[in-house]
Amino acid sequence: MKTFNKITASLFVLGLLLGFTACTEKVAYDPAEIPGGAQVYFPSSLSSTVALSQDLSVTSYDIPLSRLDKSNALTVNLIVQNDNPDIFSIPATASFAAGAESTKITITYDPTKLDYDVYKPITITISDESVTSPYGSSVYAFKAGIPAPWKSLGKATFTDTWLFSNSYSIEIQQNELDPTLFRLVDPYTPGLTNPDEGFSSAQLKGDQSPYLQFQVLPAGSVYKNVTTTVDGLVVYGDINTGFYNTSNSYNTDVWVYHPSRFTTMPTENFWIHNIVLQYQANGLPALVQLAPYYYMPGLGGWNQTQNDGVVTILFPGVVLTSYDYSISLGYLGHYIDVDGVDNAIVQITKGADAASYKYVVVDGALSAASAATVADEIIAGTIASEEDTQSAYKIFPLENAGKYTVVAVTFDQDGKAQESGFVTFEFAPAGASDPWVSLGFCKYTDDAFVTLYSDDVADIPTYDVEILQNKDTPGLFRLKNAYGAGYPYNDPGDYDPGNVYIEINATDPDGVFIDYQSMGVNWGDGNAYIYSYASYMMDKGSSFADVKAAGYCGTYKNNVITFPVKRLLVTFEGSSSLYYANNNGLWKVDMTSLHASPAKNAASLRSSLSRSFSQGKAPFSFSPIQPVRVEGKNMPAPVIRKNMKIASTLVY
Repeated sequence: MKTFNKITASLFVLGLLLGFTACTEKVAYDPAEIPGGAQVYFPSSLSSTVALSQDLSVTSYDIPLSRLDKSNALTVNLIVQNDNPDIFSIPATASFAAGAESTKITITYDPTKLDYDVYKPITITISDESVTSPYGSSVYAFKAGIPAPWKSLGKATFTDTWLFSNSYSIEIQQNELDPTLFRLVDPYTPGLTNPDEGFSSAQLKGDQSPYLQFQVLPAGSVYKNVTTTVDGLVVYGDINTGFYNTSNSYNTDVWVYHPSRFTTMPTENFWIHNIVLQYQANGLPALVQLAPYYYMPGLGGWNQTQNDGVVTILFPGVVLTSYDYSISLGYLGHYIDVDGVDNAIVQITKGADAASYKYVVVDGALSAASAATVADEIIAGTIASEEDTQSAYKIFPLENAGKYTVVAVTFDQDGKAQESGFVTFEFAPAGASDPWVSLGFCKYTDDAFVTLYSDDVADIPTYDVEILQNKDTPGLFRLKNAYGAGYPYNDPGDYDPGNVYIEINATDPDGVFIDYQSMGVNWGDGNAYIYSYASYMMDKGSSFADVKAAGYCGTYKNNVITFPVKRLLVTFEGSSSLYYANNNGLWKVDMTSLHASPAKNAASLRSSLSRSFSQGKAPFSFSPIQPVRVEGKNMPAPVIRKNMKIASTLVY
């Protein structure tokens, strides 16, 4: 408080001293000189940033210039600083008409040379100071550019199931000049930086694209010299996800490519999974899905172009209504009719919202990818099919023993295809001789299924499995219930209680392969399927000679069947991921000591396993039966049988 009083007193004394001085000194007043001349100036209201027209037909912009003395006509010289003379053309003078208070400096420009949101600097100076005004600016410095013509629609829900476990709220914008254009603003950063996703710092070195821009094409559009016939196809350019792949020493960015990027996918048949799934009442999309190729330039990548549900974009404010368009099929066995014809019976059950379904039976045990191709044929009407509107069991008169597949597709009230499903079964007419002969029990080593759940080599079991051979085709073998009750890690409920056969084609001892087929085991991740890499490649279009020469096949030597490391694959029902199997190279069918009955297996060892996946995905994708969202055609036709060999192309 004492300090405060001292300071106050000092200020009071200082005020007295200053007041005394002010009262005794005389200050002379010198009025300002009245300016003369034209007094030209740039209005103070001019903005430092000029937004040029988004209409590319507009090629000029006017800058106002004012003056106080408007009595005479006047031309003033300008000094122009323009770093982009190829874009902007700016006059060196400006002229006022007699009596005119203002004029315009017209800048012409080439809008095709300007990128959106890139603003170029320009400075214009009135060169003759004698005509300027001290009360206005003689210099106008600004930046000019074309703002991007985008308006925000709000926050969309962005899901990339291949890269992320979660969905993210991302701003979505629509182009004001072309309403078919949309873009997501920085869609990948939230997922890559989310600790829950588990990316390492080394995997975040990528330079992700600031936008994911896509266009919705109406039917009849021309894209890459293709006139589209399907409404709502979605196309997009190359997008850097920002994911820097450090696995397998790749050390490179992972990009999202549209399938049209590849010469092997040149038509809309390959683009159909990039599409608007639903629309809003206002005409905007409600739900968009993308089916990209995740690509590492120069290396290849992961082909998701024929899969549904990989990337989805749910527009702001949209609440999807859940519809049940599902289809399920089950093989019920034989039925001998009054004419003595032996029939296969398949139960087909449609979802409550499916208005109808079409189905066909074909020869052969199809893989899910091949069944999806048959489903596409049903939709396109290029394969004859039957149609029904009610769930029912269907009877198929089959004359020959063998494997068959029934494929079905559901349709909504508008005739649009929705979901598809299939069932594969083996049929042997009553009274027909069984070509399969039991050889006894072999020793089977499972370096396929258990290694998905355990990294410990000691957990890989060798146990007795009955093996059969086709007497008409030597070298064609079957493992009977390899993952059934006798599997050391199974408990009741883990396996199919019926007979499940894994067929091994060793007719060429140096070219052994296993086609896609059920293993008959389910530990809660879906029914497991086994597939050899050679068969996978052949289903993609490679020849048997090619896969054999490449070393993808197994061998049958000295009564033992083996495969190279990672040349077996396992997937799960409903999954689009393939997992490497035979990672340790221990998978084996050993027939050197066949015996009549199995040794008694120990009690279930399941409790010793964590039952969580330990293996990584293979660097390619499998195409399961998924919802198909394209126009369908109602073309009822009799059921046919067809020998199937589905060929497609591997794009890397």
